[in-house]
Amino acid sequence: MSNSPRFHLFACNIPVAGASKAIICDLQRSAHFEITLGLYSMITKGQGRTVAELKSEYPKEDADHIDEALGMLVDAELGFFDDSDGEFPPLDLTHRTPEHISNAIIDANATSAHDYTALFDQLDELGCSHVELRFYDPVDARAIDALLSRTKRSRLRSIEITLPYAGWDDEAFDALCETHARIATLNVFGAPRTEMVTRQSKWEVRFFQEKITSANDCGKIHPAYFGVNQATFSEAQTFNSCLNKKVGIDIDGNIKNCPSHGKCHGKVGSERLVNIVTKDSFRKPWHTARDQVAVCKDCEYRYICTDCRVFVADPNDPLSKPAKCGYDPYTGQWQ
Repeated sequence: MSNSPRFHLFACNIPVAGASKAIICDLQRSAHFEITLGLYSMITKGQGRTVAELKSEYPKEDADHIDEALGMLVDAELGFFDDSDGEFPPLDLTHRTPEHISNAIIDANATSAHDYTALFDQLDELGCSHVELRFYDPVDARAIDALLSRTKRSRLRSIEITLPYAGWDDEAFDALCETHARIATLNVFGAPRTEMVTRQSKWEVRFFQEKITSANDCGKIHPAYFGVNQATFSEAQTFNSCLNKKVGIDIDGNIKNCPSHGKCHGKVGSERLVNIVTKDSFRKPWHTARDQVAVCKDCEYRYICTDCRVFVADPNDPLSKPAKCGYDPYTGQWQ
């Protein structure tokens, strides 16, 4: 390999180091690649430098290993060599969004009496683009269809629905998604199988055998929930990527940062959402970035995983790690 070219990672490929290993986050292909801390160090040292300059940092006997590692990164389309003196600036990871609220979760069970028309109107007023509807008791297709018909003139871009399997079949799920194009994901719990089905490259139906009975079943940290994209990655630099610009409505109509949260900021019907979500007290949890959280700040996955500030290891410490996270960044092992 010639010693004159300069090595660069593509701007969308960002290395992140943890306590025991590192990853490269490919924000364009929505993927991450595990690497050693040694390779992480070499990449960060070598970025924008010639191969000769990089090799000068290491013993001569490591030269072949350096060529092999850089070649592997190029073959994986994570980096490239350039003979010019061109500038390759990094991505701007400043997170800016114009809306007051970007996402909402509305929980319901058999006793809930939500005014969905009013809720969707108020979320529209806040600029909300994504809503998750979670039903803990059986609900039929006609009821869901009638509910979603109220969103047709809204600015919502995607809808996620979580509901029990009872009373549904695959044809009913498909018909619902065909009618309501904003549906991106259907999560079906208590199903006879665990399976993810992609329909016509438009929506996903995820079947889970486990049962979900309440908002207390939320907060699990798992690689399946990782979000590797520029929006989430940049948001996680300075904000809590779970709670930032989120509003939750629990089964009783209480307004919260998340339906699982114990603190209530008001009640739907008595308070308008805009009057609640613009208060500093409501927005305070938005600013708990992962680099502030114990253990999480030493984890290589910290900018792509979901965080939970409701179920934490130490209820007296709001900056303690998520209680439902089974990953140990110091050993690099999942429980």
